[in-house]
Amino acid sequence: MEHENLSPEEARRLLEHSLRDAQAKIAKQELLALADGAPNAAEAERRADLVSGHAHRLMAIRGQSARLGEQERQSLAREGLSEKECGAVAAHMDVLRDVYFSESWAGLIGRKAFDAIGRRNLSSLDLINARQIILKGRAAAYLESVASNASDDINPAITLAAEIRREATSVAYAPPCAVPATDHSTIPLQAQSEGKNEARTPEGPGNVSAIAKTNEGVLSNDLEYDSRIDAVCARLIDDKSRDGVDEKFQTQIMTAARILQQVTDIRDVRDLNHRHCARFRDSHHKLPKSWGKSPKDRELTVPQIIEAATHLPAEKKGLSAATINRNIGLLKQLLDRAESDGIPISSSIKLDKLRVRSHRRARDDRKPFSISEIRKVFEHPVWTGCRGSTRRLLPGEKVIKDGLFWVPLIAAYTGARRAEIAGLSIDDLRQDENGFWFFDIRFSNLRRLKNEASIRKVPVHSHLIELGLIELLNTQRKSKGAELFPDMRPKHAKGIYGDRLDRNWRRIVAQQLGNEENGNSPEQVFHSLRHYVINQLKRDPELKAGHEKDLVGHAGRDETEERYGDTLPISILRPAIERLPRVFGLD
Repeated sequence: MEHENLSPEEARRLLEHSLRDAQAKIAKQELLALADGAPNAAEAERRADLVSGHAHRLMAIRGQSARLGEQERQSLAREGLSEKECGAVAAHMDVLRDVYFSESWAGLIGRKAFDAIGRRNLSSLDLINARQIILKGRAAAYLESVASNASDDINPAITLAAEIRREATSVAYAPPCAVPATDHSTIPLQAQSEGKNEARTPEGPGNVSAIAKTNEGVLSNDLEYDSRIDAVCARLIDDKSRDGVDEKFQTQIMTAARILQQVTDIRDVRDLNHRHCARFRDSHHKLPKSWGKSPKDRELTVPQIIEAATHLPAEKKGLSAATINRNIGLLKQLLDRAESDGIPISSSIKLDKLRVRSHRRARDDRKPFSISEIRKVFEHPVWTGCRGSTRRLLPGEKVIKDGLFWVPLIAAYTGARRAEIAGLSIDDLRQDENGFWFFDIRFSNLRRLKNEASIRKVPVHSHLIELGLIELLNTQRKSKGAELFPDMRPKHAKGIYGDRLDRNWRRIVAQQLGNEENGNSPEQVFHSLRHYVINQLKRDPELKAGHEKDLVGHAGRDETEERYGDTLPISILRPAIERLPRVFGLD
């Protein structure tokens, strides 16, 4: 499903919802202050609202990197804030930063947007814009409260609140993917030259919210793209989302962007140089191997986690070479996206020189099954007969042909990834013009794919047909359900098809193949089925080059092969699939 931009009316409703929400909270606090009966309680509450209003205002216009500098302190002092209150503004900004700019910010903003406009599936750019609208709405509410309760005839808060409300409601909405070429006043940019940070100075008047679409719905020529790392990241995520790339990419690219910004203190891609990228790479060596596995990690910055890890022994520090190289690759995608938007990137950056060598072969990362191990696994009661639906791991007489039965079998006969199989729809299993059955692995509403190379058509092995796969398809069609394996549907919104069989699969492998003491690697996982199929195809002397690539969804060896190599038809690929050994029922 493609995302639709927020309409001007939706932006207005979101602002009003944010205002009302904050006003309700303010009214509650005022009642509590009156009930408290403490001297000057109402005035103390008004001053607290003033602090909160300015904190929200600054975070709205300056984003995550907003800091209360000397110039802003002087401005607040002119509006009547004491030095102590200025400190309170800075502290409140830190709180807002933790709430609105944490890793879970998208979920928070998404819920608030749904409450206001009743729409889900906002694009990443719309979520960023919604965050700014919400912060502005709350800022206006707090400052209007101060103004309405002020004893002064003239109060600067009145003007500020009116400006914020007018700015957020009177201007046509446009996605925050671009900013006026002459305006950088609302975007905090940091430059680092020869190790010294210098703030970029505003180049002219203007306001980011004054961006509007032309009547044709395209950006006017005097606009340029937002060069903040978070904004570039959001545009890249939007691109990948439209292409159908899985949600894991969003988590990975946001994590990489978080590390980059926190270890370099750079927020703008134009300020990055090769040394910053090298520092980004080196930070991975200092992080604990367990990083990201504990919820507590989300409460700390990357530098804080690195500092806490200094006492750990060497063998417990440093992320894997695969993770480091993946994040360097994500950084390259980020910079490539910025360059494609016309944003200048330092020519000093040479990301290829930052890649690290692994001390182990890629083929050893996940140990593949041997044919004897595969057959041993499929001798398990799940495929030969179990006690019942709640006792699948115990031998019996019932064979239950659900997702747990089919997904591993299909993996052993296709080499497809777990989510690719578990997320198959009834329309993804069909026949070609010759009547041959095949799996149409493509982007769908049920699940995403790893990349475009993953799009492919894989013939159905005859053993799967003999076991009743087509009968299952017909049953699901009659039930009018969309999924081929409805029991593989994730329990949670962020879950992935196939997650539900993980625990049972690991127990099956442990039961059938023993444990590490018997010589079996603990890294032998579901994905090992894919490696098994790839090995079988590569080692078959009867198969021609290119068959394996088309069957398992690997990219071409080079750009020429990728661009001009034709996908082989089902009639050619079918014999290759049929050469895969049968995994059970050989007696």
